[in-house]
Amino acid sequence: MKQVRRILKLVAEICPSALWTLAFQSVLEALQPFVSIWFYSRILNSIQAGLFEQAWRQALIMILTITVLALAAKSAKNRWDATSQYLDDLLEVETLYKAYTMEYQELEKEETLQSIRRMKNAAISNGGINDFTQNAFLVLQYFLTMLISVFFAGGIILQMAASGAGRMSAILLGIMLAAYALAFWVSSRMNRKKGRLDVESRHRNEHANSASNYLFGSILDYRNGKDIRLSRMQKMLESEFNRFNDIFCPNYIRWGRKSGEYSALEIFVFVLAGGTAYLYVGQKALAGLLPVGSVLLYVNALGQLTDAVSRLVQKFSEVSYQSEYIRLYEEFIHHPNVHQLGTIPTEKRQDRKYVFTFEDVSFHYPDTAQDVLSHISLTIDASTQMAIVGRNGAGKSTLVKLLCRLYEPTGGRILLNGIDIAKYDYRDYVDLFSVVFQDFSLFAQPLDENIAGGGEPEDARTRQCLEEMGLGERFAREPRGIRSFLYRDIEEGIQVSGGEAQKIAIARALYKDAPFVILDEPTSALDPLSEAEIYDNFHRLVQNRSSIFISHRMSSCKFCREILVLDHGRIVQRGTHEQLLKEAGIYRQLWEAQARYYQKADGNSAGHPLNSAAE
Repeated sequence: MKQVRRILKLVAEICPSALWTLAFQSVLEALQPFVSIWFYSRILNSIQAGLFEQAWRQALIMILTITVLALAAKSAKNRWDATSQYLDDLLEVETLYKAYTMEYQELEKEETLQSIRRMKNAAISNGGINDFTQNAFLVLQYFLTMLISVFFAGGIILQMAASGAGRMSAILLGIMLAAYALAFWVSSRMNRKKGRLDVESRHRNEHANSASNYLFGSILDYRNGKDIRLSRMQKMLESEFNRFNDIFCPNYIRWGRKSGEYSALEIFVFVLAGGTAYLYVGQKALAGLLPVGSVLLYVNALGQLTDAVSRLVQKFSEVSYQSEYIRLYEEFIHHPNVHQLGTIPTEKRQDRKYVFTFEDVSFHYPDTAQDVLSHISLTIDASTQMAIVGRNGAGKSTLVKLLCRLYEPTGGRILLNGIDIAKYDYRDYVDLFSVVFQDFSLFAQPLDENIAGGGEPEDARTRQCLEEMGLGERFAREPRGIRSFLYRDIEEGIQVSGGEAQKIAIARALYKDAPFVILDEPTSALDPLSEAEIYDNFHRLVQNRSSIFISHRMSSCKFCREILVLDHGRIVQRGTHEQLLKEAGIYRQLWEAQARYYQKADGNSAGHPLNSAAE
């Protein structure tokens, strides 16, 4: 219940009117059947007594009362139907907002990714937070129904006690109470078992559901169509899909059989309890102690009690199960920031003189002891054009992520103009960087919005950045120009090649016009001519800004004023291209390895940019 209260509190924060709507609807739904049977009993008693005019008045009042209650309940239900979708959308917005504002280091953790996968599964299999909220208030509705039923059922017991009922009546009353006690106990046990069965069954299906949903989406994604066909992956994908079916289909069959057994026993004991109630009330009616209308009232009240208890326990089990999953939303949205976001604004320097200093910086990923970067001390001055090279896993991209505050150092600190970067306002700080990572993202949105990022697209500036990347004519030919949609996920769009996508990503970095430009493997998908064009014009593209290249292509390094060589998380060499070629170190090994590769590919080394530079 504590967990349920926490989740309902989350609902109240997102959409306060939702709870009031459901509470109103629950009270009305609980009252409606009792209003009907109470009026029916009064009308029948009046007819039996020959008071026909009174019976007519009671009938008219009943019709009016039931109509008002029914209209109010329908209105509340319609309002909830609209509110529930709104609530689902708002929760999704809150979740997405948290996902792109929480610290990247936290978002990347396996436990966070696991929570996101479980949240997706919860929304698919449980109906999301709107179903949970409705079920929570159905528990309230059935609880109120049970209380009202007990009130009416208690009336007959008190009435019989006041009339001095005989021995047979006392025996039947004892049997009825014992039967209902047994029914409540059995129902509680069976529903607890069904609840555990649900939890176990859905836990067993979690991985299979997640994997099959991934496969389903992957098969339908047109971008995967070429690989599926040319690599003849159909049988592999079908086999995988069937493998997961073989996991959860038997699991569902087992769940259905066991759940049916529990439900059958529960129904049996409640039918038995209902039968004893009919015997007890019928005996009183035959003895002339109860008028016909009262018989109707008490029998229906006991029937409502039976149904309410069964449904209450069942819904409570559902809510208990659902709360386990919905709790993931609540915990995700309220996940605290682990690291300092800072409050100091960054200087808006016209001269763009920003100096970054790494002071004995180390970093290792959570739950690992091995440092990815170890005791890095480094100064990056204004107007630097630096290349960072090294073997795979040397820590190149990690160093850049630390600089951009995507990660926090586990040792040492990073300074900007002498102040720890953790003390700067985070949003202010990241505005200093225009970054193109190797795994950059373009979205199925208009081209100009992809380039402008978080800013308002400016047509002239967008076209200028595209021209600088050699894409001006390419998109000028499109009917919608720079408003063309990319890809076909949302609507009919244009499919761009890997090289074009990389140029668009670099255009986005130029559009931002930040003091620092960072390019991680910026030309991996470009053809040699486009690559040479970008490098030849690089000084003009970045103008007076500082720039950092991460590259496996040694040819890109000769354009930089300084080269940093990383190996196993440490700086092992630093200098210009010419200086490092003279040293017997990793840089020269990498350079010569690529030179030999191109020499073999071309058949000779003459004229190749790598070898001519080496010469």
